[in-house]
Amino acid sequence: MRRAILIVFFCFFLVLSGFGSSFSLEDQILLRTAKILRSPIEYRTPFTMDVFDFRLGFLTLMSPVTLVLDSTETTFSTYNNPVYRTFLSVDVDLIKYNFLLYIFPQNFIDFQTGIDMGLGFVPLSGSLPGNWIHKNPKTGYEFRYRPEIYYFGIKQNAVYQINEYNYFYFGASYSKARFYLYRDIEGNRYLTQKGGLFSLSFGFKSISRYVYESGFRNAVGVEVRFNFDRMSDASDPENVSPIKKIRFNSVGFYLTLNFIKGGHATVGDEANRLYRQGDYISALGKFQHFLKLYPRHPRRRVAELMMKRCHQMIPFQEKKIVVKHLESRNYLSAVKHLRRAYSTEDPTLKGELDSISILTFESIFSILDSLFEHNRYADAGRLLDTLETVDYFDISEPVRKYRGLFFLHRGIAFAKYRFWGKAVEYFDKALAYNPDLEPFVDVWIKKVAEGYLEDVNEFIDGENIEAAIEYLRKAASLQPDAKPQIDELILS
Repeated sequence: MRRAILIVFFCFFLVLSGFGSSFSLEDQILLRTAKILRSPIEYRTPFTMDVFDFRLGFLTLMSPVTLVLDSTETTFSTYNNPVYRTFLSVDVDLIKYNFLLYIFPQNFIDFQTGIDMGLGFVPLSGSLPGNWIHKNPKTGYEFRYRPEIYYFGIKQNAVYQINEYNYFYFGASYSKARFYLYRDIEGNRYLTQKGGLFSLSFGFKSISRYVYESGFRNAVGVEVRFNFDRMSDASDPENVSPIKKIRFNSVGFYLTLNFIKGGHATVGDEANRLYRQGDYISALGKFQHFLKLYPRHPRRRVAELMMKRCHQMIPFQEKKIVVKHLESRNYLSAVKHLRRAYSTEDPTLKGELDSISILTFESIFSILDSLFEHNRYADAGRLLDTLETVDYFDISEPVRKYRGLFFLHRGIAFAKYRFWGKAVEYFDKALAYNPDLEPFVDVWIKKVAEGYLEDVNEFIDGENIEAAIEYLRKAASLQPDAKPQIDELILS
């Protein structure tokens, strides 16, 4: 016995391990239970209220033995005819409500409790045997065999929805019933049976696609109902009939029409579909929207765990997206998705992402080389802006060198247009990012100094001495070797 228990527990934990170690034991048990008790529409809204459920059909007392007479020598041939044992039946359930949602929220099977009432009658009146009493001794009115039943009670339905527009249900009800066997021309009833009527029902319904503003939908279907007699013997104080009782053990067949609320697929089902397709990014957004719309939904905890699972799986999806972008040479998009992929805690995936990152940035650096070669500095600058945001893979050293090269070319452009101050500013930035550019910067700094001196002559010719002196000082700051001669020129 002990070994058997150990084997059961071992198998149970093997099953739980199918969810991976990323979930706690409590979460794994919840997910396994949710998987077992999962509706075909997993995140559906439960059926909450059924305003009315109208049924029209017939029921029949299947066998003549349901008739109990006070003597075995007495017979009633009319009752042997199935026509006189078949009742036209009308039944209505009112305000069936899913009270269990407030006690044990779930949407696997919906339990609706409500009021059940109905009536049934044999449409044809049957004649009594010749040796029976045919008339009421007091009134003289003729008796006719015409059974009628009326009942009122409580009903419990269990509903299982197979898709958004169809469901099966099982019902059980207990009613207080009154059963009349005779009737006269004045409508007076005789031979009354009272007591309980226990019923079991099975049905199928198809729901309309049209949804009213209130959220209700119409549904039509069929139902089979089995009734079990719990009634007393017929009350016959004047002893006008040999009928002791009729056992109302019967089966009924109905067409049904009801007005029901709930049973809709939700955005959670769309999220679940996306998750199964491997689109974890979209699924995460849909699950978040689901929890916002249905904060008290029975499967909200499952949705939260699925969101956690989406977060774990999104890096793997992002990796696939990165590979597709690399194949189409869309490197900037690849960089954006690499950032998201690096949120993973999986060491194997991180190793794969490192290899992909090396290939990605090597390709991007080749593009940068081409942009600089073709003087497309603005495009190079925008690409560098993106690369400088990368914090998941160390490319700081090459990016700084390329940024220095970018500033060098910006400085050269300003120098060519004789914006000496801006040129010097960008040459300083170039050296700050990439000191290896110093030989190139020195060449252009010398040209800038020469440019300042050329402008000095123009200022002197225009008798703008203050501007000339200012430019001489700037030229001196750029050419320390020529500073003594420039200072002497300033003094003169």
